[in-house]
Amino acid sequence: MIIGIVIGLVIGTAIGYLVGIRRKKPTEREIKMQEEIINMLTFDGSVKR
Repeated sequence: MIIGIVIGLVIGTAIGYLVGIRRKKPTEREIKMQEEIINMLTFDGSVKR
């Protein structure tokens, strides 16, 4: 339960960060870094389950 809540909060903050970046017109590198972080988070979440 706690792990799931923590993962949810982290993903929520990551999405908020992505929205903030999109307003600033991001570079491709920033977008790729965010996608990699989200992929890592989802991978870690599936492993912990």
